[in-house]
Order: sequence, then C-alpha cells, then structure tokens
Amino acid sequence: MAGNEAFSDGCDNGRRGEDEAESGRFVQDTWGRDPGSALYLGDNIDDALAAREAGVPFVAIIAQGEHNYRARAKRFRELGALALLPRAMELNHWLALRD
Repeated sequence: MAGNEAFSDGCDNGRRGEDEAESGRFVQDTWGRDPGSALYLGDNIDDALAAREAGVPFVAIIAQGEHNYRARAKRFRELGALALLPRAMELNHWLALRD
C-alpha cells in the first residue's frame, strides 16, 4: 500500500448523501488523489458510508471495549472496512504489514 495517503475530515462538512461520482471528485479535488489510492480512517459508521460513497478504501478505528462493539464492528465489515484497528496509532504498523 505504499503511496497511499490516509485521511479523515474529522467533521461533518455537509457532504453526506452525494452520489459516488461527486464524492470521488471531492477527493480528487481536495487531496489531489485518485480515490482508490487514498485511505479513509474513521471511527463511526458515517465515516464508513462517506468512504464507500467516495470510492475510498476505509479502515475503522474501534477498540473491543467500546460501547456496542460487536454490532459496530459487524457493520464496519459489512461496509467493506479493510481492517478494524483499536487506535489510530496502529495504522502505520498495519500499512507496513500490507507492503
């Protein structure tokens, strides 16, 4: 996965509900990246949905002790999360294992 850039907007920017093409253009225009070469890192279902709409691979941050872990982890997997990491600091290690 060398060359991928991880991002999370960290806020609700009002862009929910857009079609895939517009979301993908948003990624291209904002970060100058092909959506498929980026990586969206998020901790809630809306992040996973936004990544899917934009055509960006998604990694979920969710620790096993969190409220409603099993249901949320299942939903992240259903939405195509590449991994479930217990904290964001694990991302570099996860990426290194994929190279």
